[in-house]
Amino acid sequence: MREGLYALQPLVWPQPIHPVQGLTLRRQGAVDLAPGMLTFGPGGYLRLNTAYNIFPLGKWRRLCGLRDLRLVLRGTGLLTLSIKGETRDRPFAERHDLRLAGVVEVLLTDLPADVEILHLSFRCADQATLTEVTWATTDAPKRLPRLALSITTYHREAQVARTIARFVRETQGDHLRLIVVDNGQTLTAPDHPRIRLVPNRNLGGAGGFARGMAEARAEGASHCLFMDDDAALDFASVDRIWTFLAHVTDPRTAIAGALTSAEQPTELWENGAVFRGHFQPLARGLDLAVPADLLKAELLSTPVPTNFYGGFWCYAFPLDHVTHAPFPFFVRGDDTSFCIANGFSNVTLPGVLCYQDVDFSEKETSLTLYLDLRSNLIHLVTLPRQSLRLWRAVILPARFFGRCLMQHQTDSMAALNRAVEDFRAGPGFVEAEPDLASRRADLAAARRVELWTPSTNVPAPRQRFNPHSRLQRLALALTLNGLLAPGFGRWGDRVVLSQKQRGVVRFAWGAAEITYVSTDGGRVMQIRQNKPEALRQSLRMAWNLMRLVAAFPRLRRVWARGYTRMTRPEWWENQR
Repeated sequence: MREGLYALQPLVWPQPIHPVQGLTLRRQGAVDLAPGMLTFGPGGYLRLNTAYNIFPLGKWRRLCGLRDLRLVLRGTGLLTLSIKGETRDRPFAERHDLRLAGVVEVLLTDLPADVEILHLSFRCADQATLTEVTWATTDAPKRLPRLALSITTYHREAQVARTIARFVRETQGDHLRLIVVDNGQTLTAPDHPRIRLVPNRNLGGAGGFARGMAEARAEGASHCLFMDDDAALDFASVDRIWTFLAHVTDPRTAIAGALTSAEQPTELWENGAVFRGHFQPLARGLDLAVPADLLKAELLSTPVPTNFYGGFWCYAFPLDHVTHAPFPFFVRGDDTSFCIANGFSNVTLPGVLCYQDVDFSEKETSLTLYLDLRSNLIHLVTLPRQSLRLWRAVILPARFFGRCLMQHQTDSMAALNRAVEDFRAGPGFVEAEPDLASRRADLAAARRVELWTPSTNVPAPRQRFNPHSRLQRLALALTLNGLLAPGFGRWGDRVVLSQKQRGVVRFAWGAAEITYVSTDGGRVMQIRQNKPEALRQSLRMAWNLMRLVAAFPRLRRVWARGYTRMTRPEWWENQR
């Protein structure tokens, strides 16, 4: 890159971490790929309308004040370059015939003001090579961020070792540092000037990220990037984050990474989310390998909605604008609370993307449901801009509980009751035991039904009801899915579902017995309707909700005070 020119977004080449090449390059005809080089033959066609290589011009203009934009190309031969723009109303395109013999700059001066996304394609009539494609500018950066990457881990030695090796291999420069907070205190790390291993008391993800943020401050970082140990991230995404933070006009800007589904790794799990009394993922189900879905996901990302938050699998933020440390939820909900409470100016960027190793739906247990409901209730009384707080505080547990009731998950019903009771008791329990050791032990000991056992003989299905029939579902709802129907355990359906379908109520309609089969097929969970226990837990929940309504004004006050106290850095320092 010549002097006075700054790279904004270089071409991302296919890497082993990417699930399919279609997330980076789309080749057609005579286009051969070698490391760092594309070789074109007659009729070769390359498209860069991909998750990693579209350029979000609208965001760069609005958030960075971008005035100058150009393409830097390096290669040989004759190529026809098409620059296409996407707006909310109509497409835009321009064409350039290029003769490459080294480096060529293409200055882009007449781009319409409403273009949100730019993407490129190259067509060759004879022979050509291409070794560099970079969006660049003469606009100087406004700052040079010192970015600390903070990973929180617990007994994931192999995954973290791979991430450390990739960090050493794929990054350089003192502006990037890696902090590994080891809650299990079992890791070793190479002696490297840009890597720090921090053994830490196991206070869950919240405690690990709070420690990572404190260590980033001590390192003199200007920004911190929270990363999960089980979500894979291309370090080209980290470079993209750093560059955007260097140019952005608002110093309060934070960047949230998208997450894909483990089972369908090009399908979005979420591109950020909002909390409005419950979690609402954005753009879930869109396939980033499909150009129309990709463009839809990017157009949906602006404007950023109220109460937006980004997951801690990839979330970069400015340390100088942190007003609240993570709240000690242990896990589940710490990212929601942190993002919303701190009031960052959030943005998502194409190509800032993580891949799950296991879908969240497969991680669901009675403990995670307890943590989810408890954190949701705490959000309602502590976070700003939450409407209908009391109404939502009643409806939310009822929805959680109703879902488990329909699926006969009595262990989860008991855990949800415990979540409401612990919330109603106020923040004292959280403050006294931020590692949740006794509650985790209690819930584990109380688990009687929702247990995975080695797969032996999976029972044969028996079906009398059609769960896809709206009329039949309505009739079953009137009986609480057989709970009020005499003898339902003897004549109700027997269904076999995948682990991923756990939590999806529709497949359980009409079932008196449900067998879940693990993703690897080696384990099963068999759940049968237990009317006495379901009725006992239902009455317990009704009583809990009545008491919650009566205590709600007091709960708002005590949780607000507790939240303020436990999100101070000095509170976390006292937990080490």
